[in-house]
Amino acid sequence: HPMKKGEYDFIFLVNEPSASNMKRALENIGSKGAVNSMSYPAAVFNTTDCIPMIAEANNVKVLVGGNIEVDGNATTVLAVNLRRLAARVDVLLKATSDFGDVASGAFKGVTFSNMPDKVPLVHALPSDPISGSWVYADPVLPYLGTSVARGGIRRIEADDESIEINSAFLTAGDRENGMVWAAKVKRVILPSSFFSDETDEDKAIDFTVHFVDKYSPS
Repeated sequence: HPMKKGEYDFIFLVNEPSASNMKRALENIGSKGAVNSMSYPAAVFNTTDCIPMIAEANNVKVLVGGNIEVDGNATTVLAVNLRRLAARVDVLLKATSDFGDVASGAFKGVTFSNMPDKVPLVHALPSDPISGSWVYADPVLPYLGTSVARGGIRRIEADDESIEINSAFLTAGDRENGMVWAAKVKRVILPSSFFSDETDEDKAIDFTVHFVDKYSPS
């Protein structure tokens, strides 16, 4: 697509949701400022769909002949860092008690609760980590859309394909410490959750392990 010579701020969206209403909303974006009000619903962050990502590139000068200038450097390729709008969680559970298998054991699965109901796109900007680290600075652009509510729940049953009960996950050190049972919860994709006060426990996602009539830690 041809572009006029000039200076631009770009935002790139990757693996956008396939739902028709989300497609229409994205196609109707008329300005960079419209992104400040956009969010993806929590349902699009799951184990089957590709994880939505975002990137930005500011102050890019588009020149003639397919050339561009970035941070004062002439080039023909615009490289960007994509940032996920979700978090992948893998959990390894270990116990000194034998909680059995899927069919007859006491372990019945896990639950992630108090999840946000949406992820504002601007909460993943800036998309470049702080220089020399993998830590990201707090969002710069304000979110102007519908407020983020919490209370979402995602229950994963013990017989789900993302859970595997297998004592082979235990190391020699685990066994020396009396561990006899283990289960992996694999590739759980959760909507990212941003809040400026990192000590606000009310906004944290809760994780609960279910053991029927036994103590279920969370």
